[in-house]
Amino acid sequence: MTTIKLGTRGSDLALYQAYHTKAQLESQLTGINVEIIIIHTTGDKRTDVSLNQVAKQTGVFDKGVFIKELETALINQDIDIAVHSLKDLPSELEPEFHLASVLERANIADILITKQPLEQWSDLPNGSSVATSSVRRSQQWLWQAQQIGKEYQTIDIRGNVPTRIAKLANTPEMNGLILAQAGLERLEYPTANSFEVNGVALYPHILPPQQFLPAAGQGAIGIEILSSRTDLQPLLDTITHQPTLQTVETERHILKLLQAGCHTPIGIYSDYTDEQLSITAELFADAPEGSSNTQASSTPITTQASKPISQRLELAQTIVDQLAQLK
Repeated sequence: MTTIKLGTRGSDLALYQAYHTKAQLESQLTGINVEIIIIHTTGDKRTDVSLNQVAKQTGVFDKGVFIKELETALINQDIDIAVHSLKDLPSELEPEFHLASVLERANIADILITKQPLEQWSDLPNGSSVATSSVRRSQQWLWQAQQIGKEYQTIDIRGNVPTRIAKLANTPEMNGLILAQAGLERLEYPTANSFEVNGVALYPHILPPQQFLPAAGQGAIGIEILSSRTDLQPLLDTITHQPTLQTVETERHILKLLQAGCHTPIGIYSDYTDEQLSITAELFADAPEGSSNTQASSTPITTQASKPISQRLELAQTIVDQLAQLK
């Protein structure tokens, strides 16, 4: 029996992803036992301030607040593989690390959770406050509000999914919360029906991903290894979902070309249908005080997903060129 040591963060969502990966590996490979090792990252330890402040105070930037300790464990050989929400991984890893596998992607949309039933997200009353820890979600939400002639406020929020939902239920001045649909579904929260937390009824509303473009890699689970661990690659290939890999490779290359970090407000919508990959990207720019934020959005660009990666990366370059012209 061969044991693979799997490193993960300790949140409920991270543990779901770890056990899902363990199940995939053990079902595909005989003679394999996966041992799960919980590692607490900087981002998990500092939930008292915004992610931007965590990065400034610790000197760990570009999503490193959620992966640094896991990568240290890889180097020290305390773990063999590290399992991440793919959107937490920087678009360009250090040379000693390698994104070895990506599992089949879940739903990519964001969800707005409110304390009142709505026919659609835009029915939220003018002046409402919506919580999110994501710069992309905040900018996107404010932009969409401008388009319908409403003024909403955003509130920074930290903590794992259950903590954030409890904060929404317990905070009178908080009218809504935006989270990823995949995370809610993995933790078995309803996404089509109301549910109750601490005696407060909450109502989920799926935000159309063509309108509220997701983060690159949203809904996908990524597995990171040391580049030198070539012995692990054939094992991880058995659970890699090629359509997801082909899609997120392109999305992450857009981030790389833009030199985008975790505080870059960029959304990317990908549609993979019948071997065709179509991608649209959206980039927000801060506006001077007193004026509206600006948005640049590419047109959908399509290529055959099974073509060599070089051609898919050309698609990424075309999208970035469009955004540069529109900014």
